[in-house]
Amino acid sequence: MEVLKRKPKQNQGNIMIESALVCLIILMFLAVSMEVAQTYLTINMLKGKTNAAVLSVAATNVANVYDGVRESTGNARAVSSGAWSELVTTEEVNNAMKSTLTLITSGTDLDRVTSQSDIAYEISSLNTSYINSDGSNLNFKTTMTVTIPLHFLGLKINQNLEVDTTYDTRF
Repeated sequence: MEVLKRKPKQNQGNIMIESALVCLIILMFLAVSMEVAQTYLTINMLKGKTNAAVLSVAATNVANVYDGVRESTGNARAVSSGAWSELVTTEEVNNAMKSTLTLITSGTDLDRVTSQSDIAYEISSLNTSYINSDGSNLNFKTTMTVTIPLHFLGLKINQNLEVDTTYDTRF
């Protein structure tokens, strides 16, 4: 019995230090995993919003392509003029993304600023081009570089994104 009483006295306080260290490691792992999950969510959200911005610009400019003629599937797929590439431009998509995501312009970049004045993400090298592959639908390709700061590690993730948008013109 005497041996059982001496053993806890020898380890007094070690259990608290070990459990605190284990809790700290678990919390650090959770913080990093939450940062990674937030990064994936932000990238997926930006892909969807870019797709929506391109579709919005295309839908807004449909009447300008057909010069008042009713839109039809055949006409949209075989536009002989360069009207789509002139109307669905990088600048128009840039403006649509600024308004939907409430972004601010910083030089040539678009920034999303949080309420604490931190940059949540930065969009640079935005470029939208009109490509029509096989004559099926109107196809646009948007490329951009997204920079997302990781608050826990103090690093920044640069991700090159490519978003393919298909506009199916119907009346």
